[in-house]
Amino acid sequence: MPPDPTRPQVWLLGMPVKHSLSPSFQNVGFRHHELPWEYTLRPVTAEALPEVLDLLREGRAVRGANVTVPHKEAVAGLVDELGPDARLVGAVNTVVPRDGRLVGYNTDVFGFLRLMEGLDSSRQWGRALILGAGGASRAVVAALARSGVTSIVVANRSPQRAEALLASLAEGLREVTCEAIALDALSPSVAPELIVHTTSLGVGAEPGSEAFEQARRVWERLPWAQWPSALDVVDICYSATQTPMVAVARRLGLSAVDGLDMLLYQGTRAFELWTQRPAPVEPMRDALYQAVGRR
Repeated sequence: MPPDPTRPQVWLLGMPVKHSLSPSFQNVGFRHHELPWEYTLRPVTAEALPEVLDLLREGRAVRGANVTVPHKEAVAGLVDELGPDARLVGAVNTVVPRDGRLVGYNTDVFGFLRLMEGLDSSRQWGRALILGAGGASRAVVAALARSGVTSIVVANRSPQRAEALLASLAEGLREVTCEAIALDALSPSVAPELIVHTTSLGVGAEPGSEAFEQARRVWERLPWAQWPSALDVVDICYSATQTPMVAVARRLGLSAVDGLDMLLYQGTRAFELWTQRPAPVEPMRDALYQAVGRR
């Protein structure tokens, strides 16, 4: 159904955006507060970003936006002001027009911190291992530093990319010991207490598919037996059932969660920034879970 041009809009800016689940729960939030707003998908190229942001700056027909791949870092350089997390991470996923200016926020950090509350563990992690050094890893590293971890290891196919990621976040990592290594160099000595998976391996793959089995075999080869037995696992990817990483972890008896609630909580925080009203978290969660096939 095409957007209703008579209603105030909130956009999702990215390329592609057609598979996004965000409209399913953001529009529930708007209806809950009887706001005539509509959350809509707006595919946009990098070349068109400045023009689209100018429309947002007017703040009349468009009340705000989310930003997804591949534009989060570009938008950070195009808005007029950055919130603290967006400034630290160097990426924006939420834009709010305010008095003719655009303020860029990063609610992925908040979303990840809330996601971690879903683990069956109340202990404080000391050493965290992050698998992958792509754009999603930036918010994860920042959130982990804030959560109180004392050591972060980023493992990536290209260790140089992992080094660059850590260097770019140095301001927020002064109290944390950091190391970048190659994925194939992971050894028992890494000894993580928390693993966070951020790569694209197995994204969207359902159990029984070849893509799922391929990813599962890759993660089964990690030296689990030599790592601490009280190990928690977070996968920022999600599916209707379970991701390959979560399947491996749970088969080993480990506490593991996927990233669906990270999507929810980054969205509820964005909702509150746009509307200045409390997000109705449970109705929004119900709508998201139904959209992904969990209810």
